[in-house]
Amino acid sequence: MILNSINKEQRLYVMKAGGGFTCYGFDVLNNKARRALEWLKRHGRAAEMLLGAKGIDVIALDIPARVGT
Repeated sequence: MILNSINKEQRLYVMKAGGGFTCYGFDVLNNKARRALEWLKRHGRAAEMLLGAKGIDVIALDIPARVGT
């Protein structure tokens, strides 16, 4: 999916999907990102093997601040 626009009033990311559009709420995607990061840190060895090979420090990863959202 490709981000099409951000609807701040309704707190939604609007994305192109197939021949139409779909939406994700700000909080929904923030929670998904936090859970994914927690999983990476819990299963650190697998994540280190995958991301470490690319020079990414798994333990130092964090969710960036949501500026303007």
